[in-house]
Amino acid sequence: MNATNPSNHPSRLPSLSVIHLSLTVAFVIFSGVFPVPWDAHQQWLALLILVAILGLPHGALDPLLAYRSGLWKTLPGAVALIVAYLALAASMLWFWQRHTAIALALFLTITAWHFSGDWRYRGYPLVGWASAALLLGLPALAHPQELIALFALLLGFETARLFQIGLAVLGVLALPLALATALRAIRHAPDHALELAAIGLGGFALPPLWFFALYFCVLHSPRHLARYFAAAARGAPRTLLAVGIAFSLPVIVAAVWHISDTAQPRMSEAFARILFAGLFALTVPHLLLVEWVENRAPGS
Repeated sequence: MNATNPSNHPSRLPSLSVIHLSLTVAFVIFSGVFPVPWDAHQQWLALLILVAILGLPHGALDPLLAYRSGLWKTLPGAVALIVAYLALAASMLWFWQRHTAIALALFLTITAWHFSGDWRYRGYPLVGWASAALLLGLPALAHPQELIALFALLLGFETARLFQIGLAVLGVLALPLALATALRAIRHAPDHALELAAIGLGGFALPPLWFFALYFCVLHSPRHLARYFAAAARGAPRTLLAVGIAFSLPVIVAAVWHISDTAQPRMSEAFARILFAGLFALTVPHLLLVEWVENRAPGS
């Protein structure tokens, strides 16, 4: 299915939901039986590698999505689009450096909107909002100290605590919404209920960062690829691979350079900046493009 006619077919959803649930359960069992032997820096590195390999490429295909949606058709058009995309991403990095707390709040908000689109675009807004609210809210309820420590790498402790409280309130609201949505869906769409259950389990049982990474890499990224590039993957897989690698590599190189230029005692802070600031900078233009594709008039 090409980008001008995104796929609404739900047949892929149950399989992804089952995979996500299975991996969540496996992670919980494995981490309970075999304590993770890695130190914090090694866990950060493993997580960033996972996001780079399984999460980043879906956004790296944005130039191709823009082409297939008619935003550019010539080489000058491609150059203009890429320059504008990178300029917006760079401006978001600048904004993050100067207004980190506001940028983090904005990032969490647009993340909720963007991830809820995995279901909203298919006609299931309640599932989308419930899953996004669980994703952001449950870690603050189940792992408050871990989340505060994570945000404190980016902000002061008191500000990090305020973020945790706000997200915990969201988690309290998310639980009844998710439960009601799951009960309503369990007969006619059991995959909806299954996914909400898996997200709920992960939010309570997994460390916050791994909970997010699992959702991002196993649910969000594959759904994006299936929705916009299913036909291209069958007809021109080499093109997809080439574009994905070409636009992922500069981001990965920049991240590696930043890590290598950081002193060992501040390594966790550097990893946190790469993950949050980097995803914020890339998500803003990515979100705007996806929203344009989804909301433009058919045939335009």
